[in-house]
Amino acid sequence: SKMTLNNLFVVLSVVAALFSNSALACVSGSCKNGMCSDIPSNNQYYLTSFCDKEVACGSFSGNCNEYYAADYSRFGCNSIISCCKGSDCLNLKVIDGGPGCSVEDSAHKQVVDASYSTCKHFTGSTSCGWSDKITVTCKKTSYTGEDLIPGSFESESKLQGYGVATDATKHASATTGTVSAYRGLIPIGPCSYNGTYAAENNRPICGYDYDLHFEPDLSAQRVTTEEEQKYVAEKVVKAPVAVQVAVKANETLGYSPNAAVSWGNSYCGSHSEWLCAEFVARALNQGGMFPGVTDYGNYNGYNLRYVPDLHRALVHYGWSASSSGQWCGSAGQVLIYNGDEHAALAIGNCLLDQHNPARCGSGAQWGSNIVLKP
Repeated sequence: SKMTLNNLFVVLSVVAALFSNSALACVSGSCKNGMCSDIPSNNQYYLTSFCDKEVACGSFSGNCNEYYAADYSRFGCNSIISCCKGSDCLNLKVIDGGPGCSVEDSAHKQVVDASYSTCKHFTGSTSCGWSDKITVTCKKTSYTGEDLIPGSFESESKLQGYGVATDATKHASATTGTVSAYRGLIPIGPCSYNGTYAAENNRPICGYDYDLHFEPDLSAQRVTTEEEQKYVAEKVVKAPVAVQVAVKANETLGYSPNAAVSWGNSYCGSHSEWLCAEFVARALNQGGMFPGVTDYGNYNGYNLRYVPDLHRALVHYGWSASSSGQWCGSAGQVLIYNGDEHAALAIGNCLLDQHNPARCGSGAQWGSNIVLKP
């Protein structure tokens, strides 16, 4: 009958709608406004490429070779994300929405849709599709489009000293002088969180806060300066005679907690290029530790910019470690968090000085830690 056919049509329409909705499912979470917002636990995405004249986040020049990305539903408009393959990274500005939920459902993987130049940087081609399964590790930084050095990487950024320095401390953003206006700003486009890789490949440092944007249990997947320091720590050449001299010096030289804390308080709010371990090591040096240090990346075989090596060095030089807990530490002692994930300097009254970014006089009992003391 006509009624029966109508009812059948309604049923089929409902089934089709349900099927359509399921086809728009995200890898995890739900599809909203045609886009997914779920973040993969390992921060890994398939890379695709696009170029639209009209974008959702402000205006766009229409230049497909700028360094940009979509995914505002994940990262937010005007955010800066870092996408990396190993130590080779790009800073990308989020300017648009997408990709569609159906793309990620077909890929069975979260997708970062980025510029032609991004695709070309990692693959040599301007065309990247999800079926190519080009995997990149991407993470939102604390920077926005307001924190970028004016101009493109190839022009203004390089003219202002990026991509020509040998380590982070010598980059334009970390120094004063003719380029002091760029202090604290970051480049767009090619960069690295590995100082050695940056120097060897004429790249700038991507930024100075990326290490704290990872959950502790994801450390194996991190692509950060702290993580990359592990490579340097494993490759440095040991110098037995120098080590013996340094051990003797550290064991006999008195350590002044007050001097370390005084220096930490004075410099906590500056030098954003120092990550957590190096900031602590520099403070300890002012208190008498690590005498004669000239390279915090290789102090007699210890990479003092890398938390696990700082931990090992202090134990080697006679410091003792507490059991795990949520300790305050006494002034001048070192707190190590989440299994060598983060280092901070105790300044007394259950407060810390720490990088990065600088958090001066912040509370100590925010996570699982151990105390290292002389």
